[in-house]
Amino acid sequence: MSCNSVKLRRLGLLLFLCCYTLSGQQAVVTVPDEPVNLDTVKKELKHYESCKESNCYLPQLEHQADVAIGFLKQSVANSKPGEKLAIVLDIDETALSNWAVETHDDFGYIPNDSNWCVALRCGKAIAGTLRIFHEAERENVAVFFITGRPESQREDTEANLKAEGYDRW
Repeated sequence: MSCNSVKLRRLGLLLFLCCYTLSGQQAVVTVPDEPVNLDTVKKELKHYESCKESNCYLPQLEHQADVAIGFLKQSVANSKPGEKLAIVLDIDETALSNWAVETHDDFGYIPNDSNWCVALRCGKAIAGTLRIFHEAERENVAVFFITGRPESQREDTEANLKAEGYDRW
């Protein structure tokens, strides 16, 4: 055996013993209030959006829609003759869901993908908001939509709203 190979073997043994000894002596350090791993949060979001328990997304939306419709009916019942009532609805994530593009982009915001979604009219009606919209329509309450979308997206946005059941406003 050459002198160099003996030295390398000794060095390897020394490194092994040092690492083995150190690994046995160091305690695992925990950080108080350490953030949750991002992949875990994404999985939780997907579960929250798809589950049916009362503390999940869709059941909570339905509950809030019921509350809003109750308030709407009460406002109509308490309105004075000739008084005009109105509601204002936001578009993104209030009237239309963009969940498909959000999950496609792994919850990152990619402007080109969002613009693509608008152009393809991929927004889906949020059922609870659509119920509120139709209740307002039945009660002759005016409906206004607001959005942060640019004017260049108006035509596609209006077509998407109409295709999803928001037919008059």
